[in-house]
Amino acid sequence: MRILSCLGVGMCLFASPAFPAGSDPVVKHTSADAAFALYALVKTTDLGSEWKRAGMPPLSPSVVTCTKLKPDESSLVETGIAGATFNDPPWRAVTGTVRVFATSSQASTAWLRTDNLTFVACDEEYLKHLSQRVVKVARLQFPRVTRDVAAYRIVAAMSQAPSLGQSSNVVLPVYYDFVLISSGRTQELVVFSAIARPFSRAFEVRTARTVAGRLSTAAPA
Repeated sequence: MRILSCLGVGMCLFASPAFPAGSDPVVKHTSADAAFALYALVKTTDLGSEWKRAGMPPLSPSVVTCTKLKPDESSLVETGIAGATFNDPPWRAVTGTVRVFATSSQASTAWLRTDNLTFVACDEEYLKHLSQRVVKVARLQFPRVTRDVAAYRIVAAMSQAPSLGQSSNVVLPVYYDFVLISSGRTQELVVFSAIARPFSRAFEVRTARTVAGRLSTAAPA
C-alpha cells in the first residue's frame, strides 16, 4: 500500500537527491558519535508493542533538502547520523533522524538555520510532488522537553481510487507532525504521520520527552 510507503516522511520527504554540494556540512563521522546517534534515535520501545521497525530512511546532511531552500551549513562539521522508520499499519508511521555536530555551538547554528518556515516550505513542495494537496500549515504549541523545541503540522489531502461500491475517488486527510529538538551537540527530528486523524498530543509529547532524555546525556566530546 503506497500510503504507508510515504507516511514514513523520512522515507519520502527527505529523499530528494538534489543536494548543492557547497551547502552541506563537512562529514567527519566518529565511531563514538555514530554510536551516540543510534542511542539517541527514537526506538520501538518508545512507541509501543504494536509498532514495527520498517527500515532506515535515506539520510540527508540537512533536514531541508530542497535545493533552493537548503541553508548553508558548509561551516559545520557533522560527526554522527542515524535514522529509522516505524509503522503501525495501515494508517500511522513515525520517522526519526539524528545528527551530531562537532560542537554545541555548531548544533545551535544548525538549529537557527532549520527552526523556521523554510523547513516546512520544503516539505510542502515535496508533498505536492506526491500529488497531495496541502490544506493547512501551522506551528504547534509543544512543551519544552529539552533546550530547543519546535513543532509544526502540515495537513494534506490525498485522493485514493474508489473501492468496491464507490463511484468516485475518496479524499483522505493526512497529518504530518514534525517535532524538532536539540540539546548539546545533537539534533533530532521526529515525524508523526497519520491518515484520517492525527496522533494524540499525549503520544507525541511522551515520545519526545523520552527521546529528549537520551539527548540530555551529552554526546561525548
